[in-house]
Amino acid sequence: MQKRIFILAALWLLTLPMFAFGQARSIRSFVESKDKWSELIGVNWRLEGRYGFIGNKTLKFANCSMPFNFGPGVERPPGRFSNLEVTGKIERQSGKLVFVMESLRARPSDEQRVVFEKSKIDINESQDYYDLALWASQRAKFYEDKELLVSSQELQRAGLEVEFRKLKPSDRDGLSNLIKKASDLELDPKLIQEFLHDGYWDRFLYLRDKEPATKITEYSDLLVSLSNDLTGVRKPLGAFDPEYAAKYVSAPAVTYQSADPPERRTLERYFYVHIAAIKTLSKAEESGKNGLQIAAELQKETPERKELIDQYSELGLKYESTRVPVMTRQEMLDLAKLYQDKNQPEQVSKTKQTWLKARESLYKDDGARGLVDYAEEWIQLLDDRKTAAKYYIDAWKQNSQYPLAASWLKQNGYALHEGNWVPAELVPPSMESEIEKAIREGRIQKGMTTIQVKTAMGVAPDSMVRFATNGEVKEIWIYDSSRIIVHFSWKLGDDATIVETISPLAVTSK
Repeated sequence: MQKRIFILAALWLLTLPMFAFGQARSIRSFVESKDKWSELIGVNWRLEGRYGFIGNKTLKFANCSMPFNFGPGVERPPGRFSNLEVTGKIERQSGKLVFVMESLRARPSDEQRVVFEKSKIDINESQDYYDLALWASQRAKFYEDKELLVSSQELQRAGLEVEFRKLKPSDRDGLSNLIKKASDLELDPKLIQEFLHDGYWDRFLYLRDKEPATKITEYSDLLVSLSNDLTGVRKPLGAFDPEYAAKYVSAPAVTYQSADPPERRTLERYFYVHIAAIKTLSKAEESGKNGLQIAAELQKETPERKELIDQYSELGLKYESTRVPVMTRQEMLDLAKLYQDKNQPEQVSKTKQTWLKARESLYKDDGARGLVDYAEEWIQLLDDRKTAAKYYIDAWKQNSQYPLAASWLKQNGYALHEGNWVPAELVPPSMESEIEKAIREGRIQKGMTTIQVKTAMGVAPDSMVRFATNGEVKEIWIYDSSRIIVHFSWKLGDDATIVETISPLAVTSK
């Protein structure tokens, strides 16, 4: 029976975790077997761990309920120590289980052990780092040791770095698996962020040196990955600092590692902006042909890069301005709208004028109708009625019977004068004289000729008397019905007889 117990105990001990072959079992693993202590009475143990109390006859290991009693010849180790190693057996004394120590010695602290074991690791073998990290993390949790937990995470990071160094920059799946492994190892999220950040930088540098044929697509894929994995990427910067950006780009890994969480979010955005700008500008044509397209893409992807957006917008506008004569009407209007949005009214007007002037001959070829249409374009695009009037007049000159031309000119303040259309206010006033006005009104006016008097009155006089004195001829016309007497006088040899006075005809009493 006792032999059977020893065999079972030996088999069970083989299942207990050990850091390295031949080393003592940890108190942690010993405590985990508490429910089997009674079955392991008499089994030889070699245990190590942190002590919680030590006296002259007994000691207690931290987080272990079983007392450890000094056996014959066992003494407390000299000096200062935190960890102890014991050998001995479990016994039952007075109905209670105790561990009777056969030997007792001081052991290096956990931190010292980490340093020692780490020094023996092959720097190209990640698994050795993971094994030591597992031991440290288990100890840290068992003893609630925050400093040791940090050491375990540093070891995990070292192991991941070994694997990271072996990754090819193009191995996206490898990086994803490495990050998953880091998460499964419950690595500090800050360290996972560093791996992601550094891994994506390596991938970016790899892409940057590739042939340009596939760069755009691969840059786009990288930007998507950044957006998914680095949260700071998705928040645009309040302002772009070129000096800060240059400092980061010159040493991204070091800068990111030393940054606190808020600054890391900012650096992640700078990283995104850096790649997005390179991706977009790689498509830019030196002539500025696609400058507006580049500016629009920069505005969408990297709105904080205002200086680049303005630069390529101006370059694009400059190029487009050379194309105005061959643009469609809508293309021209779109360009004018861009200038309007930039608050450049002079350029808006210049663009429309250039486009219109380039089409003058086309409209003229269509005769009066084409000129009228052309005039209307000046009104619609520039509200320029003065220039429009010029082309309406040209249309009238080509075809004076074309009704739209004369109608528009009259409605817009023009008048036909001596065969030319001029602004109505420039037409000279009527030259109708007082005599012409009197004739039209049927009145006799001093200075009229005999013919003009007859024209005004509409009839010859009822009676007429003529006489001459001193080289002057006088003639009197009497109009009974109008009761007026008209006196003419002229000198001998004159051609015209001129009204000298008009007087009423006296009424005679019967």
